[in-house]
Amino acid sequence: MIKHYLSFAKPHPAEEVELDVRMEILRTKDIIMPLALQKGVTMDVELIHIHSIKGDSNKLQQVLINVMKNGIEAIESGGSLSVISYDEKEKLFIAFQDTGIGMTYKQVTRLGEPYFSLKGTKGTGLGMMTVYQMVDAMSGKVNVQSKKCHGTTITLSFPSVTG
Repeated sequence: MIKHYLSFAKPHPAEEVELDVRMEILRTKDIIMPLALQKGVTMDVELIHIHSIKGDSNKLQQVLINVMKNGIEAIESGGSLSVISYDEKEKLFIAFQDTGIGMTYKQVTRLGEPYFSLKGTKGTGLGMMTVYQMVDAMSGKVNVQSKKCHGTTITLSFPSVTG
């Protein structure tokens, strides 16, 4: 697992290609599954999208790893993380829904700020900043819905390639 994780952390030259989002999500699930098992978190993946997106495979992997890892770590014990992909109005959406501790409105508004972390000394505050930057670099958007004690849903949207 560490070998896989480190291979994605290495800098790679940006390469924008048509991405098989289904394969990228499943590969990330395989990488992150040991952490989920360790925390007693079940993972459900429902891939109902048809289209693909343009972007950099390494960047998308890093985004997926960061969001899934954060979702799992937000769950204190047991619980679930669901990943759902779907198409709507020329966009491809990937939604991550966890049953974790949730966030206040103020915490949600600070996500993506450098060095802002909800993990205390265990977090660097760079993971979500990286997510926002990489999603933006692929012409995507990040939407976060959360309620304290009721979990979080992070939805990524990207322009889809229909051709």
